[in-house]
Amino acid sequence: MLDNPTLNQNPIQIKRAIISVYDKTGVIEFAQALNNIGVELLTTGGTAKALQAADITLTDVSDYTQFPEIMDGRVKTINPLIAGGILGLRDQHATDANANNIKWIDLVVCNLYPFPKVILQEDCDLALALENVDIGGPTMIRSAAKNTGWVCVVIDPDDYSTITNELNSSGEISFETRQRFSAKAFGRTAQYDTLIHNFLKDEDLSEDFSLTYIKHSKMRYGENPHQHAAAYQNPGDRSNNILNAKIHQGK
Repeated sequence: MLDNPTLNQNPIQIKRAIISVYDKTGVIEFAQALNNIGVELLTTGGTAKALQAADITLTDVSDYTQFPEIMDGRVKTINPLIAGGILGLRDQHATDANANNIKWIDLVVCNLYPFPKVILQEDCDLALALENVDIGGPTMIRSAAKNTGWVCVVIDPDDYSTITNELNSSGEISFETRQRFSAKAFGRTAQYDTLIHNFLKDEDLSEDFSLTYIKHSKMRYGENPHQHAAAYQNPGDRSNNILNAKIHQGK
């Protein structure tokens, strides 16, 4: 750890990005947009196949690290060339990076295995749930979110347009955008871990108790017509309740 850390708040250029997504919504168009402005793309497994099928220029992470994807995809991005490229402080760790052939990764595009959806399946058992616990994804996401001074993290396909718009407009990503996406990323991984913890614990009155909620819908108004309100739902809730109900008529 640094004794007197500083934080870069200047806009950053995106020269190299790593894309590793389970939800591939919009990723082809986003990757093509990055390609068009000269961003080098590193990708993994299924993401690489999807982008290659669309004739997008990329480098497979296995070729980049010179280490194969092993153990049925459990080990792909857990590598110093990836972690160091994301975590390194450009103004303080360049010597270490150069000595170890680490190149900076400026943009991390990643979303996670669908653990929240899988545990809602009626046939979900412990083995299936654990198989859908993402390890490499949260590692990259948290690394990028921590290094928000130098790296931008994108976890939501809805945010791809924000990145392309900024890059097309100024050629850079602002600190404000990086900080906003960093907060969103930490929120997502916290939610993910909370769901895993709650699924695995086998006692009713455990030593710790965590809850997580996501916005289900915006409500017409709050307690009074002039107030704003929204309905939030526990993503691991399988019970019969009004938020899980199907609307047949009305609002």
